[in-house]
Amino acid sequence: MTTEFAATIAADKRAQQPLRFLAADFFVPYWRHVVAGEIDAASVRTAQEAARACVDLSMGGEAIYWNIDFSVANALRTWRLFDARTKGLAPEPLGHVRALCLQLLATPEESVSADALLSLVTRLRNDWSFRGTLGYPADDADVLGAAYEGPRTDFVSIPDLTERWLESDTPWDLRLKSHTPDLPELVVTIFGTAYGPRTALPLFRQNLQALLGTEDAYRAFVKRLQRTFERAQSPAVKVPFPALLQV
Repeated sequence: MTTEFAATIAADKRAQQPLRFLAADFFVPYWRHVVAGEIDAASVRTAQEAARACVDLSMGGEAIYWNIDFSVANALRTWRLFDARTKGLAPEPLGHVRALCLQLLATPEESVSADALLSLVTRLRNDWSFRGTLGYPADDADVLGAAYEGPRTDFVSIPDLTERWLESDTPWDLRLKSHTPDLPELVVTIFGTAYGPRTALPLFRQNLQALLGTEDAYRAFVKRLQRTFERAQSPAVKVPFPALLQV
């Protein structure tokens, strides 16, 4: 039987990617960074074992991930198996796991925009010379710093995460990395593509709104940040300012 969930996932060109994230030992503590909340350990194990069975099925005997069948038909077969292996979960953890899978299908375009903004914010906070070149107000830079340090602080450093993922040596983590020897950090990319626009950016916006107090102050701040974002870009590369921050 094909559920609406399986059909929706299978139709996406990135359909195989959430399974690799769920199958990894290293990333279990980071599930909550994609979808807020926690689920019980038994449900995590069930979902993880289901994902691993699906990874094996999707690989189809291939040693290299890039050589597998990426057709919708193969994805549908894979996600039907995931449905079958997770159907015994209680409604709440099942909903959580399905939401996690859907969130992991964030588009690369969303990620590029979010990553560009968050990288600029980091540089504006830490590089006074760069800040001066762009004419960015020091007071605004202080607000950016505070938005990273509170009221809610739960940001993940992707470079640090990458380093620790590459060092992870559990059998399944090594197996997943062996499937993409030319890109062992693929699972970090899968996480990061969803994390930037769907977790880090909303959290950053929430912190800014709490710090600035009023909607008018927030709008004015974001307009100044957007102007700086546009000035900082190379003329040859135009990345849109993240729509999520705009009011």
